[in-house]
Amino acid sequence: MRSDKKLLLILALCLFLSGCVTPASSPDTCTVLFEDNPDLLFSRQVCQVERFGSLSVSVGVPKGQRIASVGYGDYTVSAKTDQSEHYDYYTVTLCRIRYSALVRITTAPAYTTAYHGDGGESITVEEDSPHLYFNTLPWREQFRREGYLPMGWNTRPDGSGTYVGFGSRIDHTSASHLDLYVQWLPCSEAADFTCRIENGGAVITGYRGSGNVVIPPEMEGFPVTAIASGAFGDLDVSVLALPASLRTVESGAFGKVSAADFYFFDSVETLEEDSFGSYRFSSIHIQAVGDPVYSGSYFDTFADKMDYLRSLGGRRKMVLFCGSSARFGYDSPMLEQAFPDYRVVNMGVYAYSNMRPQAELILQYMREGDILLSSPELDAIDTQFCGETDLDRETFCMMESDYDLFSRLDCTGYTGIFAAFSAYNRSRRDMTPRSYQDSARYYDEDGARQLTDTYNLQGDYILYRPNNPDRKAFGVKRAYYNAGHIRMTDLEGLNRVYDAFAEKGVTVLFTYSPRSSVSVSDDSTPEAIAALDAFLRTHIHAAVISSIQDSLMDPCYFYATDNHLSTEGVAVRTRQVIEDLRTALKPG
Repeated sequence: MRSDKKLLLILALCLFLSGCVTPASSPDTCTVLFEDNPDLLFSRQVCQVERFGSLSVSVGVPKGQRIASVGYGDYTVSAKTDQSEHYDYYTVTLCRIRYSALVRITTAPAYTTAYHGDGGESITVEEDSPHLYFNTLPWREQFRREGYLPMGWNTRPDGSGTYVGFGSRIDHTSASHLDLYVQWLPCSEAADFTCRIENGGAVITGYRGSGNVVIPPEMEGFPVTAIASGAFGDLDVSVLALPASLRTVESGAFGKVSAADFYFFDSVETLEEDSFGSYRFSSIHIQAVGDPVYSGSYFDTFADKMDYLRSLGGRRKMVLFCGSSARFGYDSPMLEQAFPDYRVVNMGVYAYSNMRPQAELILQYMREGDILLSSPELDAIDTQFCGETDLDRETFCMMESDYDLFSRLDCTGYTGIFAAFSAYNRSRRDMTPRSYQDSARYYDEDGARQLTDTYNLQGDYILYRPNNPDRKAFGVKRAYYNAGHIRMTDLEGLNRVYDAFAEKGVTVLFTYSPRSSVSVSDDSTPEAIAALDAFLRTHIHAAVISSIQDSLMDPCYFYATDNHLSTEGVAVRTRQVIEDLRTALKPG
């Protein structure tokens, strides 16, 4: 049977290449043929697909191997979807198919990571991930080094390579095998501390040292579990580091603290805003100990979207910047079809979290010639306009599966950091631990497992959503289409963000987010809506490319909330945005 199949495929290929078989049944379809490979099992090898559409095929790969390359310009390979005695199965998706193609798939040894301690001991893990980048191992006391505190992994034994925090993500795509080494910090002298032994743990009660403060994991033979109130006075250091054994940092444990780098583990149970008299940290490095709890939730999409944005490197990008109305509101493949020079990244996650740190992270991966298409939601002006410096619980929820994202923020620009972390930490206590192997694309918005992906590569939520034929309003919260609700702080915050992108040569464009026309505030009169449009066009540092009236859409196009579009609504809105973009980007 196998030889007969191979013979038929070779015949089809010969006919295809000789022109005896037309490459597509019509100008609107393409033929894709996967080259025969005796090591691979294909669910299908000859496929018809709509032009500019995508194609997904299941491919069986021998155990111990992985898909190394796909002879096609724009493709994705899923994490393992199934397995048998001799094969692992993956889904290969070809994106934006424009022409008929003959596609070769090659294999290589499976991804492995070797984690090394200092004494020659190591742990080797065969990697598989539903994400573009792989999560490293969390800290589980795999290795020990007397007098040192572990503070992440590094690609070189001397710490001069690429650093990645425990449990955070690293790009593994350049090689099948990756070596990572524990990165250590020398502990402060034990004699510089005073402590008391309580409930089987050491409680730090005082400190008289100088220089960097790296608290050892043990004192007097007991694990360090707490820092008592008044233990530390004012500190001005380069590094402050807390051990994984620590559970409690009492109120007033530190005085006024300034440090370039602050390291702590997410196993800490009490670390509050008032644990410090005041603080100023340039970078905060959170190290994972336990399993993530928000894996698979919509919060988890932020790390995936950042992975994709980072993976695009110097390619020209169009980034969709908003809350969940963007996540539910765009057809990114349709945008890419209209603007083939750009890769589209839908960064929308959640409207009611401070967008300022998200903007700061996105900015780091954008270049001259890219486009930022911003559409702040007007029912969440305080968070969407980036005017606030206070962080919130949701910021940490979105970065749980890659804490290194948080370390890339300049934390001197934010307030309420530990109040937000404490709220996040409390929320995790009663939640069931999950796994880095989980992914939001396996679930719907309510957490129900789905048979097909619910997110595409670009970050759109793609699960089918029906229209709202009754044209009802879904919620009581209304959007404020009245300039009186926009504070000067809000306006200045939004313009600071836009200016930062513009300074890098990014084209910043503003389009109104979609809103059900029956879900606006009482003072959003027709006159107020027109005045708001005029106000924004003259006061924000971005070109307003859309009509405010077009954004107030028929209620039938919304699903479950008043700013989440139905599947048909997404198509209607994306077509309108494409026309607006074409006008805005037209030369001259």
